[in-house]
Amino acid sequence: AESEFQSGQLVEAAHDFRQAADQYPSSPYAPLALLRAGDANLRMWRDPELDPSHGQEALALYQDLAGRFPESEAAGRAQLHVHELRDWFAEKSYKNGLFYYKRGAYDSAIIYFKDVIANYPETPSAADALVRLAATYRAINYHDELQETCAHLRRFYPQAAGLDKVCPETGAATP
Repeated sequence: AESEFQSGQLVEAAHDFRQAADQYPSSPYAPLALLRAGDANLRMWRDPELDPSHGQEALALYQDLAGRFPESEAAGRAQLHVHELRDWFAEKSYKNGLFYYKRGAYDSAIIYFKDVIANYPETPSAADALVRLAATYRAINYHDELQETCAHLRRFYPQAAGLDKVCPETGAATP
């Protein structure tokens, strides 16, 4: 499996690493095999804008690793990749929302922005999603939702780029 990984045969490597971990769960190599299976899937997802299937598989493998071998060094290393994946999932959802926002499909944009805020609040995309959500509410005249979103932004993301433009302290601004 390691040879396949190093030679770029990532699909085969992921399969063989997973198989090794499942067939020999008591082996000291099992946690590392799960880590490497996740790593192979992570490498196959090169860009957050592309199909996230390999990223989702990598995340599932890292979570399996953390569940089966929580005290292992491999589980600790996997957590770094989990944070990277969560950032990428948030970025993907944010860019989907931005796509719809720019085309005036505000209801769809709201769904994606809220997904980022609800599922990935610790990521850099969360503040951007809240700013765009506020801009969306402003564009469709949802005043109560705008006030609530602006209050949330000011409380939790006071340094967010574009905050003062979309949520002015006094007066009205355009998105």
